[in-house]
Amino acid sequence: MVITFPQEYLTSQERSPAAKIQDAIGAENAFAFEVRNFCNSGNLGIHICRNMLLADNDLSYAL
Repeated sequence: MVITFPQEYLTSQERSPAAKIQDAIGAENAFAFEVRNFCNSGNLGIHICRNMLLADNDLSYAL
């Protein structure tokens, strides 16, 4: 999983930061998405990562 927590506002025309990282590190089979909740996105993102890792034994890592 590649999850980013951007603090800035991104327009719909900008490429997803998570997808850009996914491509740069060659993580072709990874989930890649953003969690946008401004100052609360870090805590929410960690909570989502934890729950996804616990729910799916095929997932091993989160970035």
